[in-house]
Amino acid sequence: MSRSSIRRFGRRLVAVAAVVIVLTAGSVLAVNLQFDRTVDDIRRVDVSGLSTRAGSAQNFLLVGSDTREFVGDDPAAQESFGAPGGGNRSDTIMIVHADADGGFVVSFPRDLWVDVPGVGGAKINAAFNDGPSKVVETIEANFDVPIHHFLEVDFASFAGLVDALGGVPVYFPAPARDTVSGLDVPEAPGCVVLDGDQALAYVRSRSYQELVDGTWVEDATADIGRIGRQQTFMRRLTAETIQTATAEPFRAPAIADASLEFLTADTALEPDDMRALLGAFRDVDPDDPESLEMITMPWETGPSQGGQSVLYLSQPGADDVLARLRDPGTAPTPSGPTVEPSTVRVRVLNGTETTGLAASTVDALAAEGFVPAGTGDNPEKPVGATEVRYRPGGEAAARTVQQHLGGVGSPVEDDSIVDADVVVVLGTDFGAVEGAATPAGVPASGGRPAIVTARSVAVAGDPVAQAAEPGC
Repeated sequence: MSRSSIRRFGRRLVAVAAVVIVLTAGSVLAVNLQFDRTVDDIRRVDVSGLSTRAGSAQNFLLVGSDTREFVGDDPAAQESFGAPGGGNRSDTIMIVHADADGGFVVSFPRDLWVDVPGVGGAKINAAFNDGPSKVVETIEANFDVPIHHFLEVDFASFAGLVDALGGVPVYFPAPARDTVSGLDVPEAPGCVVLDGDQALAYVRSRSYQELVDGTWVEDATADIGRIGRQQTFMRRLTAETIQTATAEPFRAPAIADASLEFLTADTALEPDDMRALLGAFRDVDPDDPESLEMITMPWETGPSQGGQSVLYLSQPGADDVLARLRDPGTAPTPSGPTVEPSTVRVRVLNGTETTGLAASTVDALAAEGFVPAGTGDNPEKPVGATEVRYRPGGEAAARTVQQHLGGVGSPVEDDSIVDADVVVVLGTDFGAVEGAATPAGVPASGGRPAIVTARSVAVAGDPVAQAAEPGC
C-alpha cells in the first residue's frame, strides 16, 4: 500500500490522535500525563532550519514520502504502487496552521515547480529526496513561510488506524472505482463505510472513476483531484475519531496506539505544540466544508520543464494564501457582496432533458475558479426555473455563483446540502456560464483553476435525496 497516499492521510491523523487522548482522559492530571507521554513516544528525526515560534501562531509542515520499499516482492503491490527503489519523494505536502483563533490547512500540489536550494529547478515533491530539512528549506526559500515543526506519516500503518475505528463512512454520489489503487464501490449513491484497505485505495486514487450515464468517467486531474478527495476524507476521519472516542472511550488506547505507528516528528516538538495543533481540528462537521478550512494552493498550468508537465502558482490567489501563512491573524476580506470563487464548492444537478448539461456546466464554473463538488441528475425533470441552493449563511456564495450563471437562478437556502457550499439545479431557463471559454482546470484571468473536474470527487449527491438522511 502506498506510503504516499497513506501519509497524506496520516498527517491529518496526527491531530486526531491528540484529540482522542484529550477527549478520553479521566481528569486534568490524567490528560496532562497521558498526553505528555504519548507525545514523548512519537518517533523523532533531526530537522534543521525550523523557525522559533513568536506568539501563538505555528506552522506544521506535514509530508508523506512515496518510497515503495514496503511493497517488497509482491507483484500486486508493485502493479498498484510501483517497484521499490528510485529515492524518496514527498507525494503530499501540507501546512497546518494553528493559532489561538483556530487554524486551517493548505495543500501544495506535488507538481508545483520551485527552486530546490542547492539542486535547482524541480517539482516540489523532489525536495524530500534530500530529507526533511531540505523540504523546510525549500518552503521557506520559495514562499517566505516560516515552518515551526515537521511531521511525517508512515502510510504502511494507515489501514490499521481506520480499522481500529471500525471504518470511516464516506458518501458516494455514484458507483466509483480505481483499478490501480483497488478502490471498488459498486453500491451508490449512499454512505459507504470504508475499511482500512478501501480507505487507503480511496485517498491514494489517481485514476478515480465514477459511473455516469452508464459510462465510467475518469478524473482527468489525477493528483489535484486526489487532494479534494483527501480533504473530504480528512474531515470525516477526524469527526469519526472524536465520535468513537467519546461514545466508546475503552477503544481510545487502541486508536491512539494505531496513530503513533505512522507518525514521526522533529526533535523539538513538545506536548504544548501538539495541543496547539488540536485547535485546527476542533468542532469538525464532516458534512460542512466550512467547519475546517482546507485550501489547495492556487495553481495554473504553464511551460513544461525538461519534458515534464508542471504547475505554477496562480496569482493573486497564491499570494493571499501565503500572506495568511506568514501573518495568519488576517484573512482576505472580500470586496462587495460577493466572495472569491476559489472558496466556493459547487455541485450541479441537471433538471433538464439535455444530456451532459450538469457536467459541462460544472466544468465551465471550474474554469472560472469555483471548486467542483460533483454532478448528478435532479430527481424531478424538467425543472422550469434554475435554483441556486446554499447552506445557511452562504447567500453571498450563492450570489457569486448566480453572477457566473448570467444572473439566472433564484437563491434558495437548503440545510440538507452535504460537502458543498452551493448546489445549482439547472432549469430549462439556463443558457451558459459567462466567460467560461477556458477549459476546466485552467484558470480564467485572475481566477483559480479547478481543484477537481466534474464527476471526479466522491461527495454527497443531490440535496433532495439527502433531506431524509443528511450526511453520513
